[in-house]
Amino acid sequence: MCRIKEYRENEPILKQDDAKPWLQVRYVIVFLCFTANTLNYILRTNWSIAILPIAREFNWEIQKQQNILATFFISNSCSPLLGGWLVGKYGGFRVVLLAMISSFTMALLTPFAVNTSVTLLIINRLVDGFGQGMVMTGSVGIIRRWSILDERSTFISITTSGNNLDLGAFPFFTCQ
Repeated sequence: MCRIKEYRENEPILKQDDAKPWLQVRYVIVFLCFTANTLNYILRTNWSIAILPIAREFNWEIQKQQNILATFFISNSCSPLLGGWLVGKYGGFRVVLLAMISSFTMALLTPFAVNTSVTLLIINRLVDGFGQGMVMTGSVGIIRRWSILDERSTFISITTSGNNLDLGAFPFFTCQ
């Protein structure tokens, strides 16, 4: 017989008694958060590598390149505050979904922005930085709700290790 429990918004969904030994939904969720963080950092690393040939092709001086790269990191460092507020209001799943959609949309629009103007590219990088900065905040919000207390630090470690996987594996694929 299935029983439905009532949960409050900020209350963890799983308790210690709810843990089962085999593959549970929380493990799939951790893997998806890991994947989101890996893709997030691949997109971030990609620009640091791609700006050199783009700058050579469009004859951008070093100051213009610095402004383009700095815009992303400034917006990325400000967005976790907004992301934390959004996680509290709408939940981690919606924040991660919105952040990943905005980040991938900006990645798809980047060639158009590069060919149009530097100002449009800077706006593109600004929106991309906000989106990518909210992924980690949303992932922590998801893990907070879908993990039992004893597993929480392990799940956050697994999720954030997606950042390190990118640093180790992605440059080999880029250089080929």
